[in-house]
Amino acid sequence: MFAPTFVDLQGFVVGMKFVVKEVAVLRNGAVLAHYIFTCPMPWNLLTKSDKSCASWLIRNHHGLRWEDGNVSYSKVKRLITSAVLGSNGGNSGSRRMNYCVPIPDVETPTCENNISLDRRAVRILSRRYALTATEYKFLEIGINVGPPSYVEIAIGDPRRGKELLLSLETWKALYEQRQNIQNFFRNDFKDIHSFINVGPLTVRVCTVNNIKLIRLESANVCLRMTESTLHRMFDLDRCIDARFNHLIRILATVDAKFAQFSDIASTAKDPKEASNVIYASDAFNTNQIIDCELAALVFST
Repeated sequence: MFAPTFVDLQGFVVGMKFVVKEVAVLRNGAVLAHYIFTCPMPWNLLTKSDKSCASWLIRNHHGLRWEDGNVSYSKVKRLITSAVLGSNGGNSGSRRMNYCVPIPDVETPTCENNISLDRRAVRILSRRYALTATEYKFLEIGINVGPPSYVEIAIGDPRRGKELLLSLETWKALYEQRQNIQNFFRNDFKDIHSFINVGPLTVRVCTVNNIKLIRLESANVCLRMTESTLHRMFDLDRCIDARFNHLIRILATVDAKFAQFSDIASTAKDPKEASNVIYASDAFNTNQIIDCELAALVFST
């Protein structure tokens, strides 16, 4: 039996996202890794609301200052992943790993301005592909605005307001399992209890009104698909690859513009005027789609 690995994260909420400041990875009472990361952007580029939230956390919770840290923030994902996988003996996935990540008390507000973390993240430069004629299912890829920004893939159902959010790695793993998933639809397939784990997703077969469907499940979202919808989705793999390769090259530009616009928006006396203040600034270029979508989708209320 494997001992659980505990990942203790401390940080800040910036732009509706969690910014890791300190991480400790523990197993069997031993500290496997401990890092304090530098800030992803200067303090003066944070919005007023983000500064207020950070100040509350510094004063009342973890005491970590924004400027603390000696490990580059760009190494967050790699170092945490390495520490967690290393704690399981370098296992490549043949064994199931257990992680225990502490979750804050949901009854206790994290910040003075009580930011809701359930709000759908903003994606810009998105491309949405309809998976059905009625657009009841879609596959979307775009940039989830940071800091730091990253490319995000979503399988969604607009009728129910649900989205399964995937990294490129999870999407490719799902695509590689397409033949095994499609086998669920065979007439001679009888094991309704079968499932396939693909990263954070679980793929199952179910029957509704004598029609076989595929269930894609994450920790808190479940979507069902017919065979034709599944085929349509997998047919878009090359489109996802091409779009991802385009978006990944402009992430640094998006983050730089976001930081610049955040600073400008913080000067607005009325938050509802933030986008207008950005439009009127010398930093805004009306001929650049990044500028236009950031101002309209991220800073417009």
